[in-house]
Amino acid sequence: MERRLDQDKVSLSVPGGSVRLPPGTLFAPSLGVSARRVFLVHRIGRLTKPVLRAACLCLMWSVRPVAAQSIGQWDFDAGNLSATSGAVMEYYGSTTASQTQFGTTTFFGIPNIGGSVASVMRFPACLSSEGYVVHTNAPGNGGGAYINQYSLVLDVLYPTASTNSWRAIFQTSRTNGNDADFFVGNGTTTPSANGIGVAGQYHGVIQPNTWYRVAVTVDLATLTMAKYINGSPVGTQLLADSLDGRWSLYSTNTAPDWLLLFADEDNDTKAGYVNSVQFRDYVMSALEIAELGVPSASGIPLPTAPTDLQLVGPNGGEHWQAGSTQTVSWTVTDPSGVVNIELYDGAALRARLGRAPMADGQFIWSISPYLGDSADYRVKISAAAFPEVSDTSDASFEVYGTVPEPTVITTLPMLQDARPDAMNLIWETSGHGTPNGVDFGLSDVSENTITDVMTQQLDATHFIHTATIQPLQVETVYKYRVRSGDTTSATYSFRTAPRPGTPIRIVWFADEQGYTIFRQQVPHMAARDPDLVLVAGDLMNDGTSIAQWQDYWFGPLELGNLAQTTPVLFCRGNHDGESALAYAYSVLPGNEAWFALTYGSTRFIFLDTNIQTAEQTSWLENELASTEAQRASFRVVSFHKPPYTDLWDSPGYSGEAFVRENWVPLFQQYKVDVVVSGHTHAYLRGLSDNVMYMIVGGAGNTIDTYTSYVWGFFTVKQSIHHYGVMEIDGYSLAWNAYDVNDVLFDSYELVSRTPFCPADFDGDTDVDHDDFALLLPCMSGPDVSAAPSCSQEDIDADGDVDQTDYGLFQRCYSGSNEVAPANCAQ
Repeated sequence: MERRLDQDKVSLSVPGGSVRLPPGTLFAPSLGVSARRVFLVHRIGRLTKPVLRAACLCLMWSVRPVAAQSIGQWDFDAGNLSATSGAVMEYYGSTTASQTQFGTTTFFGIPNIGGSVASVMRFPACLSSEGYVVHTNAPGNGGGAYINQYSLVLDVLYPTASTNSWRAIFQTSRTNGNDADFFVGNGTTTPSANGIGVAGQYHGVIQPNTWYRVAVTVDLATLTMAKYINGSPVGTQLLADSLDGRWSLYSTNTAPDWLLLFADEDNDTKAGYVNSVQFRDYVMSALEIAELGVPSASGIPLPTAPTDLQLVGPNGGEHWQAGSTQTVSWTVTDPSGVVNIELYDGAALRARLGRAPMADGQFIWSISPYLGDSADYRVKISAAAFPEVSDTSDASFEVYGTVPEPTVITTLPMLQDARPDAMNLIWETSGHGTPNGVDFGLSDVSENTITDVMTQQLDATHFIHTATIQPLQVETVYKYRVRSGDTTSATYSFRTAPRPGTPIRIVWFADEQGYTIFRQQVPHMAARDPDLVLVAGDLMNDGTSIAQWQDYWFGPLELGNLAQTTPVLFCRGNHDGESALAYAYSVLPGNEAWFALTYGSTRFIFLDTNIQTAEQTSWLENELASTEAQRASFRVVSFHKPPYTDLWDSPGYSGEAFVRENWVPLFQQYKVDVVVSGHTHAYLRGLSDNVMYMIVGGAGNTIDTYTSYVWGFFTVKQSIHHYGVMEIDGYSLAWNAYDVNDVLFDSYELVSRTPFCPADFDGDTDVDHDDFALLLPCMSGPDVSAAPSCSQEDIDADGDVDQTDYGLFQRCYSGSNEVAPANCAQ
């Protein structure tokens, strides 16, 4: 899902100003349909019971339906997109208005609703540039910046021509940049053809030429979508998503706040009719949706506020033991919908206890044994649809006898190192959980224990632990587990960095902010059995969000235990930022912003385009000029914002001028072979001045398709989700790129520009005792065929490995850390 908060990555194409109906728009007010509703909105402050009682007052509400601030409704009575409650609906794109018609069921020759003529809007089979903007008019909820809990109800009819076809209902991407997020399915969907749902799960049946009241609720706190037809539940499905993920909605926290109706990026839409639309920024209960009933000409009922809601107990002075079961009770006149029950410790919200039908008058509370002792607890109850209708305990009550909550490992250990003799790792727990440690060994984790663990507390339930496993041996497999308190992780294994001549395989990606797509790609990456996972930035949308670090980064990389068995290194993107949290969640080399390491025979250099300083540029030049970099078979540099790009989501962006002016000349001077970046959500590859520039920003976010500039050297440009695999064997580098279905779509090969010596058997650019150790077992003598595995030790290529080959080896001998001459065997 599109989630771009930085200013340079937002592009909108919604007409501004007032909405005008074009000539020819149909509306028939003379056909006897009168305006259906006039509503009064009550806005009052909360009055406590003592004040009410002292004044002998009773809180009274109008018996008319009252529109809460967070409820939007559109009924099309006026022949336009005006709102019955909330903000006016708008046309998306420049052609939607001319394709829209207003009239009555009689005028259009379609069935009446419940036997009565109704005002309706006819919407077209929207193109990707068309749809209807619904403003949510609500802040973020569910623990995120976006709206993670909401309900949408529509009275809709699809004509016979739409049967067995895809019909998009709503779209969460404000630029319609990906698949819609709720559909009426086609004739092949399961378990029900022509059912409602998404992602292969369709329930109920939408018959042609029939009015239905379709309702859907989304709760990303529980990753659940519930579906209803005519007030009855037809199915529930789990969503492969997270807070602020694909199915969340833009909120007033992240203006503009909207979703799109009847829109899909590849035109999986059909024409139909809508009589009424209602949006609520909370998850309606099955009871509330049942109360809405079936379609009616008067539209979807707006909720009626309950009157005189009063909390009966706990009301102050109670002494309840943790682990016991107690009752929260209340009285109410005109009960409607559900009541939310919350627990406060003083002024601070301690827990959301649950929800219950308001008419029940009670809620059974099983007090957690881990709640925490306090004599300052109070309960607050409020109407879900009218949060201002609420009441709180008159005085505090006590909960006693709680016990410490067991520590839970909430984030599995992630390896973040690439050394041959040590391994850094990081994990997270719900409590401090002392003592913390790491057990490891060659055969069994009981062989060694590391107790030197650094712990950092983020908040009451997030504790980050980091440790270094050492000493280790080069290119060796170890087993390990982490411990926090009495809790231990599963046992995992990893391999330390290889010897210089060992072939290596690396997975590359960037911009995995689209949680759903990224989770589809991780198993494909794991199946490649990589030695390293390297990431070119933008690990999430908001690097200051603890929830996103789990949902977008740690969580997906736990699939197949990829990050628990394979080291993961990354450079920071603009969405990750330079916040304290972004550094707390890493144990990278160097200063953790820019660093370098040798892995196999290749030098990898990571930079930070968030910090565009002379200090970093000076470090880069010194690093590229170093012996480690210059004697490596390949030099690979990675950072987030690219120096060049042809693709973006809007006109004008061509890459980072700072990088072009300060770093690109160094890449050319010091013979950098490959530069890997992200930021552009697409795949680009091109050779410029013998440097291969690649953009791998297709891990999960909305794909960029707009040609914003043309540099002229990019020979491959694909606007698709993808990841890449880099394989390096001595002096040769092979690259393959795969799409979201794991289908190969691009390949290339490079030959090292570091001088090649035929006696450098291990590929580390020198000829020393390591190479002699490989030569010795291959010695076969004159005219005795060499073993097939000894072909490279046959330096003179005469079919045997004898004294002649040994003599050539001696001529090439350079000693450790000295680059062997390329022509030594000539």
